[in-house]
Amino acid sequence: MTDDKVYSNLKFRLIILLALLLMFYIIFSNITFASYKSNSIGNKNIQVASFNYKIESDKMNNLNINLEDTILPNNYSNDKVIPGTKGLINLKLDFNETDVGVKYKIMFNLDKLPSNLKLYKDSNYKEELNYIEDEVNLDKLNTKQEINIYWKWLFTDDDESLYQNKDIELIINSEVKQNI
Repeated sequence: MTDDKVYSNLKFRLIILLALLLMFYIIFSNITFASYKSNSIGNKNIQVASFNYKIESDKMNNLNINLEDTILPNNYSNDKVIPGTKGLINLKLDFNETDVGVKYKIMFNLDKLPSNLKLYKDSNYKEELNYIEDEVNLDKLNTKQEINIYWKWLFTDDDESLYQNKDIELIINSEVKQNI
């Protein structure tokens, strides 16, 4: 054998011997390598705030309001919805069963109404209404909020015969979420 091969073989054996000695030292010495790990499982009941609201009206059934039931006294008809009649819808928003402040939006589906039947914020029929949006803070949650929605069917030259002998309903959609 040549000197290079003997030297290489000796070098390899020396590395193996050192590795074995190091492993022996680690296993049987007083030196400890440790990793501390802790697992724990616990249960905690968390009371989640309730979130329940109601939109009510004396004249409402499933958020559909028959406008015939809301007619105000006028010169045209007090029991039928016709051009010239007007009315008042009184909504009551009840957040008594809600523990957090809320932000709400009440939208009206006007698709089934005559195009000249308008909703208003005021009894003077000046300010048109497309939706209602507001907030209720914690200090007002235990009170019912009342919202008046006025409506009026304006006179026009349009042919409105397709509404004859039909119930005209206002469909209400609501979106309520926690006020952050």
